[in-house]
Amino acid sequence: MKKILLAMMGIMCLPLFMNAQNTRPSVDIEKTITNINDGRTLAPVLAEKRAKRTNGKTRGGSRNYLYLDAIGNLNGDLFDQMRSFMWQDSTIAAYFGTTTGFPFIKSAGQVFDPTAPIYNNASYVGEIEIGDGNAYTLDSVTVRFVYNRNPTKTAVVDTMIVSITNDASGNTTGTDIVYFYENQPFIKTNWFIDSMYIATPYYDFTKNGILSARSTEYKIPLTVATENDTLSSGWNFITLAPNRSIPAGHQVGVTYSFKSGDTWIPLVDTITSSTGVVNFNHVTFPSFVEDGGSARRLYQPIDMNFSSLVNTDTSGWGNLFIPSVYYNNPFFDYHFIDFDVTCASCGPVGVKDFSKLEGVKVYPNPTNGIVNLSLDNALSNKEISVTVLDLSGKTIYSESFTSTSSVKSIDLKNTAKGIYMYSVKSEGKVAHGKLVIE
Repeated sequence: MKKILLAMMGIMCLPLFMNAQNTRPSVDIEKTITNINDGRTLAPVLAEKRAKRTNGKTRGGSRNYLYLDAIGNLNGDLFDQMRSFMWQDSTIAAYFGTTTGFPFIKSAGQVFDPTAPIYNNASYVGEIEIGDGNAYTLDSVTVRFVYNRNPTKTAVVDTMIVSITNDASGNTTGTDIVYFYENQPFIKTNWFIDSMYIATPYYDFTKNGILSARSTEYKIPLTVATENDTLSSGWNFITLAPNRSIPAGHQVGVTYSFKSGDTWIPLVDTITSSTGVVNFNHVTFPSFVEDGGSARRLYQPIDMNFSSLVNTDTSGWGNLFIPSVYYNNPFFDYHFIDFDVTCASCGPVGVKDFSKLEGVKVYPNPTNGIVNLSLDNALSNKEISVTVLDLSGKTIYSESFTSTSSVKSIDLKNTAKGIYMYSVKSEGKVAHGKLVIE
């Protein structure tokens, strides 16, 4: 059994970028299924994906992203699998091992950031590399889970609700994905850093999806055919094709929820019997925890790939998904969701991009408003153009100058907290990146 550390976050006015404050006590809200013995594992999925990796050296193309694959490249595929029941409320009981309890998970969420460095290292040489300056198309999303049915209830049709969006177009509006800064002591204890920047979706309790009106909801009937339709690795799955255009520098949010089509006696009936016999059709969703001790990955700033949950007790979180870093252990939890994307303008990982301006560093990042631009000697006496944009594409800073020193300071102290995009140009080449102002 695990716990979650809750942090009171200023949820009053729905800003896109928040500060987390006022630590709250940890509470027991997660129960896991202990008798996982059906043979469904992560290993064959990772092996299949790695066998299909391309080694092209051309610009543009498609690519599959699974964060578990990226983490596995770093930790030697050391994972523990967890599963738990997903249900629309806590009025039906369930067996967790030999004891009964009530399902607590209403929905699972994932933020997808393809620009994270973990996706663009030596393990992916030849695959397309989506940078901060690249727009892309979200071709498909695949969610894996386990769907078990009571064979006597063939007429019952359940529903999986999947919600897909990308983050809002400005730093002061947003009901889809929120970004916030966390510096509670557990961050330093567990990840050896002073602060972390976190992304998580907003939840709409009425539609069981992402709160934003810009999100797209898919209601997929779950039937006997769904239970029998599995991947070669044994997982049940749903693949959706949103064909959604994602602007440069933006992230994707995906959530999924299960809704039973059956009726039950509240607080009396159980999803399964004590011996595992299925009484009511149900979904268990898998999540994986790093099991490497000191081999766990170090947190990388500006990596917005976070898994999260909505729990039936939302104390301290309101309508926000609870990011996995708040679970009371020193490891991230990763949901089993992958993404297929296409980018016509992206070059391959590991191939020098001659359109990229080299010798530029922007620091500190995150910053409190004063940004230093470090320029190599090769850029001395060159014309330099610096632009900072918000996520809607509005210019909030622009300056051109002749480089006469190795460091140029930029004052953004009067700029609202949030995530911005910067570009540094010289002689037809450009360096792009994200900039966080805290």
